[in-house]
Amino acid sequence: MTLSACSGELSRPAADGAADTARADQTPADVSMSRDADGGAIAIADADADASSGRPDQSQLTTYLLQKLRAFPTALGFGKHTTGGRGGKVVLVTNLNTSGVGSLDAALKMTGARTIVFTVGGTIRYSGSAYPVVPPGSGDLTIAGETAPGDGILIRGGRLRIEAGNVIVRHLRVRQDPANSTGTNDDAVTLDGTVNGPITNLILDHVSISYGLDGNLDIRNTRDCTVQYSLFTANDKSNLINANTKDLSYLRNIFALVHERAVRANTIAHLDLTYEMINNYVYGVNWPGGPSEGLKVTVENNVCEASNDYAVQSSSFVSLTAPNPANNEPNTIGNTYLYVSGNDLGDAYSNALKPSIDAKYIFSKPLYRSEYMPLPTSGLKAMLVDSCGAYHTLPQGLDSVDAAVIANIKAKTGTIAYSGPFPSLNGGSAPADANSDGIPDAFAAQHGISSPTQIKTDWDFGSYKVRNSAGYTALEMYLFSLTGDLIAGADGTL
Repeated sequence: MTLSACSGELSRPAADGAADTARADQTPADVSMSRDADGGAIAIADADADASSGRPDQSQLTTYLLQKLRAFPTALGFGKHTTGGRGGKVVLVTNLNTSGVGSLDAALKMTGARTIVFTVGGTIRYSGSAYPVVPPGSGDLTIAGETAPGDGILIRGGRLRIEAGNVIVRHLRVRQDPANSTGTNDDAVTLDGTVNGPITNLILDHVSISYGLDGNLDIRNTRDCTVQYSLFTANDKSNLINANTKDLSYLRNIFALVHERAVRANTIAHLDLTYEMINNYVYGVNWPGGPSEGLKVTVENNVCEASNDYAVQSSSFVSLTAPNPANNEPNTIGNTYLYVSGNDLGDAYSNALKPSIDAKYIFSKPLYRSEYMPLPTSGLKAMLVDSCGAYHTLPQGLDSVDAAVIANIKAKTGTIAYSGPFPSLNGGSAPADANSDGIPDAFAAQHGISSPTQIKTDWDFGSYKVRNSAGYTALEMYLFSLTGDLIAGADGTL
């Protein structure tokens, strides 16, 4: 037996030998893949077919190894060790109501470890000052948007506010409704640790966010967090980091056709790393931003482009902003640590850093890293255009809003908007699940599953196999079969 495994990354916190990975196609029987620079998807050959049956020759099937327990196998950055609802109960969202039994709102407010599984697709529509909240004490949660049938789930007109730690959010659309949302229902998504102390361990993966009345995504007093493979568009003040947030990873996202803050950080008192922004695509952003004086950040190997329909207003990709007295910003310029390297500015910006920044605040290596090592910028745009956004590469597919943004990027067209249309989503039908444990009956029967918390080592998916040495639960393995993680996140092959 020959083991092919990827190497770990040298970083802080101490490396666990895990390899962060790129997304890959979900149909392994007829694709070939190769590792990216940080040890991503593994090269495979098409399985040989048995000449008499037309089925794959079992002796030739690739077995993919899952050895490192992460939030999910393709999780990256500081938030990759989030456990979410692992080992807890399954809560079914069975309707599109904004409150009551079977609603998303009720599932978010429960306590105890749990995974939210959707048996309905479509739009959950809020208005006025109402919005969905994960309150303090309601963490240990996985929101498995990938389970939604039909065209998937959209939260319309209500900001998703997360006030608890240890939360995984995957494949979800959140679009504010400027015509109908009022009061504090302003951002599209808020991770907020100012309510009950800092919140830790969060990861947003394949989330589509737009139309925020204030921000698209605000992150406050949050630690060990990752935002990855997400799509931010159609907004004024897109992404703000503040209130002493630290160790935040923005990895492999698209910021497109927003006015400013891709990304911006302020009101930080600590002397640790505030954020790393690596391998993102920034398209048509007038004022991308940067940190306030005194912050420590990494901005590395991002790709920038302008729309042909207007010229961006800033000449610099990263600026250093003086403290705003109104915000009582606690840091001082002498603490500034800027590692800005390898960014492809394209036709968008003339300078990676604002020329007026004193060289003594610019460093030749990061303060420290998460366990993520940057990909080169070559080919990065194409990879992100083919993978970012809710339900991208899944059967539900991008909705019309995201599809239009991707079309703009490909054509280098489009202008900044602050609101827009809402898609009509097909609700679809969920697969049969007689015991309501979140695992369809057919999947459970195929793999001999008796409980969602069952930990099974060897899995046969017909055209490939998986060795689950990491200890993921049966429910997680089902979820990963939907998202493509079993191959794209493998740590090696047998």
